[in-house]
This record gives sequence, structure tokens and C-alpha cells, in this order.
Amino acid sequence: MRRSAIVNPHGTYELTQCPVCNSPDSAEVADRNAMRTEVERVWEFHQQRLYAAIPPRYLLDRVAFSQAPPIRLAQCRNCSHLFRNPRERVETLESAYDANAPDGSVLQELFDTQRSAYRHQVARLKQVTGKSGRGLEVGSYVGGFLAAARDAGWAFEGVDVSEAASVFAVRNGFTVTRGTIESVSTQNPYDVVAIWNTFEQLYDSRSAVTAAHRLVRRGGTMVVRIPNGEFYLRWRAR
Repeated sequence: MRRSAIVNPHGTYELTQCPVCNSPDSAEVADRNAMRTEVERVWEFHQQRLYAAIPPRYLLDRVAFSQAPPIRLAQCRNCSHLFRNPRERVETLESAYDANAPDGSVLQELFDTQRSAYRHQVARLKQVTGKSGRGLEVGSYVGGFLAAARDAGWAFEGVDVSEAASVFAVRNGFTVTRGTIESVSTQNPYDVVAIWNTFEQLYDSRSAVTAAHRLVRRGGTMVVRIPNGEFYLRWRAR
């Protein structure tokens, strides 16, 4: 597959085929102007619901996102997957997470918030599997899910590309590997591989699924949580 690199003030991008089925046939869903308008509407929404006294650093990834918005969104005509095209190169993605890492107090705030929010996901996971066990979370960030899982009797490890977030999680007593799922190795296969709110951000989703298949035991479970693309398309059409 051939790619063309595009250099702009926000980093380096590359044109790509569908990251799921590798089809070159796609249709534009939203251009750069449309994406900018969407981000501005998100800002407007949060300005109406947040207290004015909240320090800006606490709004990272809520109002002020750590990564630049997409230049363009496309939909694969073969499998219907929505994806950025052009997309950030893998080096750009990895450096962005470290360059925009929040300070320790913000990481702690995110940890506390996510730990509470992930309790529902842990309950759903146990409902599906019928029991607790050993697992790997891809994109574990500060360890909110790892903590919620541990509270419910699970033994989850994490993997994340952010050095600051991984160090924070380790300091909280969790086993976290800095890197991607492809870099994880284990002598004892996991009962579960979970990817919450991260799958669509991965550089190579096909490779990630292959790695998950390698890491999970026979009869184990892979759990993925992704945005509802069909809902997004209907919202944008309206």
C-alpha cells in the first residue's frame, strides 16, 4: 500500500486506505471546515455546562483536546468504517501523547473520575464472562479501568503509549507496559483483552486485533468499545 506524507503546522499526516479492510474506496463525510465547526460546537456546549472558575488544565480532553481535530473524515464504501484520511503518522501519534501530558494533579483527577465511571464497564464485563480473571487493557492511560477492575476482583494489566500516564499508573501499583499491544508478550495468555475508547485511535487496528488474538487464551474474550458511527452519520446529516 502506498502512502503520501503531508506536513503541516500540527504534525505529519499521510493518506491511507481503510485501516480495517484495506479498501482504497472511500467517500468524504466531513472536510476541514466541517470538523472545525464541530469542535466549536463542542466548546459552546461545554461553556454552558462547566463552571467558569475551573482551571484550563483540568479541561484537557474534555474541552481542549490533546490532539488536533481531523483534517478530514472519510467512510469506507466497502465495510462502512469511519476514519481519518489523511491520518497522523505513527510517530506523530506517539509524540503527541507525551508532548501534551497533563501534570500530576490533573492525572490524579482523571484517575479518580475514570475509576468511578469504569465500574459500570467492569460490571458488564463480568456479566458477559460470568467470572473475574486475568486481563489486559489496551490504552490504559492513568489506570482508571485497572483500578475499577481490581476493586471487582479482576487482575488487569495495561499497555499505553504515554510515558507520563504509564509512570503514573505504575506508581499507583499497576502493571503497565509503555508501548502498543503488538509489543506485549506473555507466557500466560489473558482471559480478556479490553480496548475501551481507544480502538478507533489505533494506528493499525488490523494488527491490534491480530495481536489480541495471540494474547488471549482459547475461549477467552476480546472487548471493544467504539463510537457509534451510524449515529454520527445521522447526526451530521441533520
